[in-house]
Amino acid sequence: MVKNGIIAILMGAMLFPMSAFGSRRKQQAPETPDRLNAPTPDGSPTLKATSDWLAKALDGYGGLNQNFGPTVIQNFRIENDCSLRYTVRDTRWSDKHYFHDMDVSFPLGAVTQVHFAMTNGQIYLIDIRTASVHLQTGIRTGGNAIDVETGNVEAIQAIDRYPGQKPFPRSWSSVSIDLGRSPDPVSGAEVPQPLDEITPRIARALQHAVSLCQNTYQSPAQSDNLFRPPSSPTASLAVNPNVIQAGQSTTLVWQTQNADQITIEGLGTVSASGSRTLAPGESTTYKLIAKGAGGAQEANARVTVNASPAIDYEQQLRDAMKLWKNNQVAEASNAVLALIKSDPNRWEGYGLAGAIEKAQNKLPDARASYERALTLAPDSVKPRITQAIQQIETEQR
Repeated sequence: MVKNGIIAILMGAMLFPMSAFGSRRKQQAPETPDRLNAPTPDGSPTLKATSDWLAKALDGYGGLNQNFGPTVIQNFRIENDCSLRYTVRDTRWSDKHYFHDMDVSFPLGAVTQVHFAMTNGQIYLIDIRTASVHLQTGIRTGGNAIDVETGNVEAIQAIDRYPGQKPFPRSWSSVSIDLGRSPDPVSGAEVPQPLDEITPRIARALQHAVSLCQNTYQSPAQSDNLFRPPSSPTASLAVNPNVIQAGQSTTLVWQTQNADQITIEGLGTVSASGSRTLAPGESTTYKLIAKGAGGAQEANARVTVNASPAIDYEQQLRDAMKLWKNNQVAEASNAVLALIKSDPNRWEGYGLAGAIEKAQNKLPDARASYERALTLAPDSVKPRITQAIQQIETEQR
């Protein structure tokens, strides 16, 4: 019994350091973080949810429908180490049917820019940190695509696989993911989205994955649903006042949001919001068009221009003569001056002004009245006014 007890104690003493050492080794082994399922700061989609959504979207829309056979994107996935992987399968028919595969992989942490191109050729840049969308200069031919740039010529690795040939490795600093297909409708499922609607959603999802893997996460502009389409532009346009007389002015005021191209017909390109004072010669409808990644929006505003009210010249002339006959010289003179200004092409006003002054034996005032009229008169009438002034000078002698 004593001997067996001693042996047990000795064996325990020998095993204890070994188990302790093994425990220390186990504790020192670093644990790989679960990046795929790690929660995001604002509850937006995880890296795993983003990967699954992109895989489904690219399975339906990725690739091209070409004359010699379709190109499709398969096996899209984001790994826990933040590497993105997919296969481009090129299906061709010639004298025989064969496949050409290209396996693509790159670290999301190396991505510096994500662009997307639309059907009209316009290129948009998605800011990696803020998820904001900016229209870029230039036009891209070739249809819809997602362009990824890394700035490192070896960051994007690819392996070409042709039937019966040795795999051929490649490397690039940028890569384009073509979006030229549309999934077939499934009975009972929602109708597939147009390419111009799904393209920015795919680009934003890829940008989100990049931001998670670069450890520079910023709360996205739409964290409640990252994969919804970009916000549609909004636009408002108004004129104040909206009814004016000919010769008067009005103020055109506009405001837009979620747009990077704003134009107003007749004014050209304008800022996102602003105002302009205008004096249209006729009734005019102004049309504003705001375009952005989320579509286009129009707004209209109309200003009605009424012709200046017609002046009853003959009635005003009769009123002035009545004042003159009633010996209301000052009132008659003011009425005549108003009459002259209202229609400077009419001679009667000038003649009546002189007659009023002369009838009251105020020849100097009559001359002053004619000289004042001379400054207002058109060239065709001025000789007759000058003749009247000369007659006044003759009477004064």
